[in-house]
Amino acid sequence: MVEDMIIVCQTFDRHFCINVWQKISGVDVQKTEKITVRLTRDQIDTLSIIVTQENIDSISEVVRTAVQEFIRNHSAPIIGESIDVKIPKEDVRKLNTLVECGDFLSAQEIIRVAVKEYVDKRLDRILETGTTMEDVEKKRMLREEEESKISEYVKK
Repeated sequence: MVEDMIIVCQTFDRHFCINVWQKISGVDVQKTEKITVRLTRDQIDTLSIIVTQENIDSISEVVRTAVQEFIRNHSAPIIGESIDVKIPKEDVRKLNTLVECGDFLSAQEIIRVAVKEYVDKRLDRILETGTTMEDVEKKRMLREEEESKISEYVKK
């Protein structure tokens, strides 16, 4: 459990370095991790404007908020189940290339984005035909009923 985060700002080689120290509670020995990030002078100036306009105590608080928001927005949703998918090796190589190019953080992120885009397109097509989600659900239930009846008939 994260108890507190302290951010120390220093100037270095015309860049702004931010040392992030994070205290972790619940452990006998306190552990810290240092993360150094270089920001351009423009970014520092923008952060200073945000501090002034929004009446925030320091640039450190703005950066902490940015990091927390980024983690919240980019963390995988907590779901009740995971799905194992077999993907051809060539496609895995292509996924890894996309990650290496820097567009995505991981192959898992790419897959989540791909699934979301695919589902969104399918829903758009369904809605364009005038079909409602209730209609889709009814069709699914009818199909399940039919499959159930067929399996019962086969068992006899």
